[in-house]
Amino acid sequence: REELKPAATKRVTRSLVLEKIAEAEKIEVSDAEIDTEIENMTRGAITRLGARQGLPTLNELTKRYQELYSEQL
Repeated sequence: REELKPAATKRVTRSLVLEKIAEAEKIEVSDAEIDTEIENMTRGAITRLGARQGLPTLNELTKRYQELYSEQL
């Protein structure tokens, strides 16, 4: 558990920094962009793995949401 702390701290720090930059620059990810990404991730996963096994996890969706912010910086 202790060995996971540095990576977790780095992820949280990066996320907070990106959030502050997004706020300062008034960068937003629209609901439509999020919906499109969820649809794309789900469609691809279902195609590859089947309906039950292929749905993206909450972690994957959260990561993609953060990536959308980063892409707009």
